[in-house]
Amino acid sequence: MFRLIVVLAFTSFFVNDSYSQIDSAKEKRFNHYAGFQANLLIKQIINLNNNNTAINNPYLFTYAINHVKTGYGLHVGFGYDYNRVVTNNTQASRETKVDKLFYRIGVEKKYTLSKRFECGIGLDFTASREVDKTFSISVTNVGSGVDSAVTTVTEKTTSTGYGPQLSLGFHITEKIILGTEATFYFSAEKQNENVNIIDTFTDTFSNQKTVTSTNQNSGADTDNFDLAIPTALFLIVKF
Repeated sequence: MFRLIVVLAFTSFFVNDSYSQIDSAKEKRFNHYAGFQANLLIKQIINLNNNNTAINNPYLFTYAINHVKTGYGLHVGFGYDYNRVVTNNTQASRETKVDKLFYRIGVEKKYTLSKRFECGIGLDFTASREVDKTFSISVTNVGSGVDSAVTTVTEKTTSTGYGPQLSLGFHITEKIILGTEATFYFSAEKQNENVNIIDTFTDTFSNQKTVTSTNQNSGADTDNFDLAIPTALFLIVKF
């Protein structure tokens, strides 16, 4: 009988321990936050036709992972913009391409203020790259010949920085959050410009071509303090 009691006791201990491990494994350890900048969407939904506030936040997509118990975690932001403009007329044509990339990564701690509100305090590293390239062709008849010029202007701007971030989120539902943020970033920016001009003169009588080429480079370094007030609204899914 004693042996049976000992066996049952050990069996009960291991079964309870196994269930506790399963419950521990099922316990949620991290919260995930995936969001996108939704000002235009919200404007259409609630018809804010007279709201012309400039949005000084280039991060279109955000993601964060935070520990459930401590609130500490990591977050990232990403933004990309591309524009191309082509202008044509009888004497000249011009094409401009603007390529912009923004990203950041940081650490933060989230706090639960109430059932509906939560906030976060973080420190970010930021970086950006912008390339503005303009290609133009002009053709001019000067009587004794035809002068054509091909001009390529390339402007490249890169920056790195860091600074604090404050965020605030309102729970529309348990899983859907409407959030905003304020940032104060210090950044060091480098600007480089290259102007390349290839000029070709074609003599009307001899059809002889004369080609000249010039190339100029310039640059500048600037330091900036940028304060982004809470104008950007993010629609966030918490899971």
